[in-house]
This record gives sequence, C-alpha cells and structure tokens, in this order.
Amino acid sequence: MKEISKLARKQSDALWQKSFNHPFVQGIKHGTLALDSFRFYIKQDAYYVREFAKLHGMAAAQTDDATAVSKLLKIGNGLAEGELQLHQSVFQTVGISDQEWKAFRPAPDAYAYVSHLYHVLSKGKLGYSLAALMPCPWLYYEIGLQLKDARPQVKVFQDWIAEYSSEDIEKNVLIERALWDEASKDATDAERYDMIHIFMQSSYYEIRFWDMGAARSDWPEQKKGEDVHDFYSTID
Repeated sequence: MKEISKLARKQSDALWQKSFNHPFVQGIKHGTLALDSFRFYIKQDAYYVREFAKLHGMAAAQTDDATAVSKLLKIGNGLAEGELQLHQSVFQTVGISDQEWKAFRPAPDAYAYVSHLYHVLSKGKLGYSLAALMPCPWLYYEIGLQLKDARPQVKVFQDWIAEYSSEDIEKNVLIERALWDEASKDATDAERYDMIHIFMQSSYYEIRFWDMGAARSDWPEQKKGEDVHDFYSTID
C-alpha cells in the first residue's frame, strides 16, 4: 500500500499550489511584501512555533517507541531553539519590543490553526497527530526550495528564505514523514481517510495564515472602558 505521506501530499496539491502562489509568499520572493504585513505575520508565527514545539512533546508521549520519542523531542527542541532565535533577530530588525511581545494576543486565524492542532493531538493517536503537524514544515520547506535562488532586497526576507531552504528543515521533514508512514502502516481505510482529511485541514489553515499576514487581520480593537459583552455584540 502506498505510503500515507505520498497520498496526502498528492491529494493536497491544489491547496499547496495556492500557498506557493499566494501574494504573501510571492511578496517575500520579490521583496515587495509590505514590512508591516511581515511584522504582523512574524508575531503570529512566533506564537505558532512556540506551540508547535510543545505539540511535538505531546506527540512524543503517544508512542512507546524510544527512537520515535527521541526524534520527536529533538525536533521539538530544535524548533524552540532554532526558529525562535530567528524570530528574536527578526523582532529586533522590525522593531518588536519585549513589551509589545508580552502584550501579544494571537489573531483569529493563528488561534484557530493552533486550536485545530491541539484538538487533533488530544485524540492521543500518533498517526493522526503527525497528519496534523506535517503540512507546516513540509510546505515551508517546499516554499524555501522554490524561493532559494530569489534575491529580495530586504534582509529579513533573505533570512526567512535561507531558514526554510536549509538542510535541517529537509532532515526533519524526512524524519517526520517516515514516522507518520510507520505509525499509519496498519491503519484501516477509514483511519487513512481521516488522517488525509486532517492533513488537508492543516494545509488549508496554512493558506489562511498567509491571508491573515497579508491583510493583517486581527480581532476588532476593544475601546478603553468598553464592556466586553457590548464589544463582542458589535462583531459581524
């Protein structure tokens, strides 16, 4: 039977093409993306990566295979250390202060994506968990490969491309694909269908993440002193 990672990637290709061609991604490639949009995005991404690292710890707890546990924890630690270091350097470049970061609240689409991941991982099934987690690093790596020869005249965009076209990202993607294929090898047809659907859900949320960054879509601003019930009643 064909590996589930190959099936999921093939069935999600239309969604991935939308990410590849998204104005946000193309704006990074050509150096035309508004820095305010990238600034908004990178805060949401830092929140996402922090939670993504924690989720790898949850996934590691879903198997008794010591090798799989070690690999998942190592990837989680790498995410927490490597990508967050990138975010910290970008924070300095785009002027995000410690005070601003402490006051940060995730925007609706970032919150929804992370909530989706926690919901899937709460099932306690490693195959399902990896189905939810896989699209992010795998998609970003493929984007990095497509953009690696780009030369945007904006340093933060150059750094972003370098990060996601690196060999470390490739290694982690291959490791997690192998873990997912192994965890799913005895799955029923119904379970495989469910996992591919989860993979596609995460792939859709990736598009929403680009949309969010491009539009800087956030919660409506609550006026000082406004009653919280009145505030939410005004949201369309």
